[in-house]
Amino acid sequence: MLITVAILIIIMAAVFQQINKTQKRYRAEESKLDMTQETREFMDQMVRDLRQAGYPNTKMYDGANLATAIMNPASSDERNAVGLVAFSDKDIWFEGDVDGDGDVDSVRYTFLAGPGNTCPCQLRRAQVQKANATPPTGQNIAASYTTALDGLINSSDSNGGNSLPLSGTMYFKGGSVSTDVYFGNYKTVPVFRAFNAAGVEVVGPLTFTQADYDASPKTGIYTIRTITINLNVMANNNGSDLQNNMRPVSAMTASVRVVN
Repeated sequence: MLITVAILIIIMAAVFQQINKTQKRYRAEESKLDMTQETREFMDQMVRDLRQAGYPNTKMYDGANLATAIMNPASSDERNAVGLVAFSDKDIWFEGDVDGDGDVDSVRYTFLAGPGNTCPCQLRRAQVQKANATPPTGQNIAASYTTALDGLINSSDSNGGNSLPLSGTMYFKGGSVSTDVYFGNYKTVPVFRAFNAAGVEVVGPLTFTQADYDASPKTGIYTIRTITINLNVMANNNGSDLQNNMRPVSAMTASVRVVN
């Protein structure tokens, strides 16, 4: 009987060990899947929003069919989307009818650093309906951040430098390695880059001015024609690979042609 019990204990230990490994594998794969889906959905949202930047604008209106004429300056009229309002490596602000409801919205995506000015970081989204008789930079959008993407690790400027350090240490092959060192290539990528009609990079920060908006041809922020988005997102601890204990990273890139 003692021998039988001992054999059963050994067998049950092996079974439960495999069950435990299976559960860990399931949690890791689920975490990686969630990370990839969240990153893709956030990227898709940004692309949809940016494609609506600058719609509708004054060129789409017939003054004779409006109850009142577009105000002067037109940039402050609630019916007119000026397109880009501000741009930098970590911040993009624009106007457009992103919901397709006929109302112009002010939308902003802003990078938020993690504790101690380190990453993983966050990319936040804010949206408000454009207020009438208010300049684009005066829209009350600061308190309207409602959605965000967590785990962002790329934070470089347009020159590939000044990226934030990555916090934490991970275990690898019986030893430890700095997260900042292991994922160094992922962090040195700007979240946003902009290019003019000739494909030359436009370096921010740039902000809306009435002079740039009225200029012909356009100047300043209104020379931007294409925006690229780079999202390098690291999974949380539950997504660590069971083979090497490293946290996987999802890297996604998109380019959007903007009406500006």
